[in-house]
Amino acid sequence: MLIRRVLVGAAAGYAASRCMDLATSWFYERQSEESRAREEEVLPGGALMAGGRDMARMMRIEDPDDETVARLGLRAHRGGGMAYGVLGALLVGAGVRPLRAGLLVGVAAFALVDEALNAVQLEPSPSDFPMEAHARGAVGHLAFGAALGTALWVARPLLTRGGR
Repeated sequence: MLIRRVLVGAAAGYAASRCMDLATSWFYERQSEESRAREEEVLPGGALMAGGRDMARMMRIEDPDDETVARLGLRAHRGGGMAYGVLGALLVGAGVRPLRAGLLVGVAAFALVDEALNAVQLEPSPSDFPMEAHARGAVGHLAFGAALGTALWVARPLLTRGGR
């Protein structure tokens, strides 16, 4: 049962991360030019590129090109989504309702990754980003949570004994 929950959760998290991308892209297109320019100034290339640069450093890749950095950043983002999906599936297996589990995980991911983790880094500070960037993160993680919860609801018979 544990392996099934891990596999189903990873698949649900992957799908939810794709939904999150749609939501954040939609939001980003509606941000002001000034806001987008400020974000680019603070974090060139955005969070995925920053994540990709971090991954390249951890993997000791010397002078990676932008394509490699982007690919690594996307893989890290998808991997995180899959890990959060597993957490959601485990919560459902423990008796938490699927939509509640999805939204709980989505909100926790926003609080932990977008806000708390960024707050402990020295540069850039969360206060350096425009408010619209924080709002986009909240919208994205809520979309992730709703999509994860929906996927877990559909998969509930695979996650619980007797499909309860």
